[in-house]
Amino acid sequence: MHNNISPDPMLLAFGLGVRRRRESRGWSLDVLADRSGLSRSMLIGVEHGRRNPSLKSVQALAVALGVKMAELVGEADASAAAAG
Repeated sequence: MHNNISPDPMLLAFGLGVRRRRESRGWSLDVLADRSGLSRSMLIGVEHGRRNPSLKSVQALAVALGVKMAELVGEADASAAAAG
């Protein structure tokens, strides 16, 4: 079931950054799920800006993607500020 509520710009920017990094590695959602320990459904929600990941989840994503947490969050912050 889909809702018509627009995602928060910060969450959307964060999710797009995760998706871009995942796709640049040629990884499917299943690969990122295995590497991060997060569920596929959680990752879908994050990538679409519909889920607000905990700090533990952000850390798991950063480790899986081989980047610093600050890179993921900082990029999202800059993108959201530019959009908004």
